[in-house]
Amino acid sequence: MSSPNPFYLIGKPIADKYGRFKGRIVALEFDHGGEVKNIVYENGGVILSKPIDSVVIKSDGVIIYSKEMINAQKLFDRLSFLKLQVDALGKLKELSGVNNVYHELYENVSREFENISKEFHSVRKNLEKRKVSILRRKNRLEELHYWLGVAREANAIDNKVYLDSYETIDREIVKLNNELEELEYAIYTLDSKLSEIESLLKSYSAEETSSIYVNEGGDESNVEA
Repeated sequence: MSSPNPFYLIGKPIADKYGRFKGRIVALEFDHGGEVKNIVYENGGVILSKPIDSVVIKSDGVIIYSKEMINAQKLFDRLSFLKLQVDALGKLKELSGVNNVYHELYENVSREFENISKEFHSVRKNLEKRKVSILRRKNRLEELHYWLGVAREANAIDNKVYLDSYETIDREIVKLNNELEELEYAIYTLDSKLSEIESLLKSYSAEETSSIYVNEGGDESNVEA
């Protein structure tokens, strides 16, 4: 945590990104290095905790995100920064041609792309797993709608009770749908950004090859800036 005084969080509200109120922060847990490890909060009389890497600190409280979405955002930020480097590499080539500096920078960017690609597969797999989990929860809630309908048809519950229960479940389904949309968008944006960078790097590599020519003596040499 970047704040020099993390204790200001105690007493602040904590909720998840989709509007489910979770409670208020009552304590913080620290590791041996003095960094916040867990946020401890009270919810309906029960003391719970969340690891610091599953939350985002806001000025007015703490928002709970899934680890999968936090990791996806971190990876997207890395991809976005790498894209800036790739764009700068292309401009450098236009100005200076394919020289030693270009080759060195191209290799550095390519290595970073390989590292990100390895992490990408793990992050994407976890996003897909969470998507499956959310779909299962959604399907279960939709089945509850069915059983509520059965209870009402059997005159086993009052109509107002039925409506209140139905709307409560429906609100949760809406939140799950919102999370599903964000998961799908995260997967799409990561796929698109990775493919875009890969395509640019391949085109630059092809251009490097095309910059090699055969001189009058029949020897190959690189075009120098």
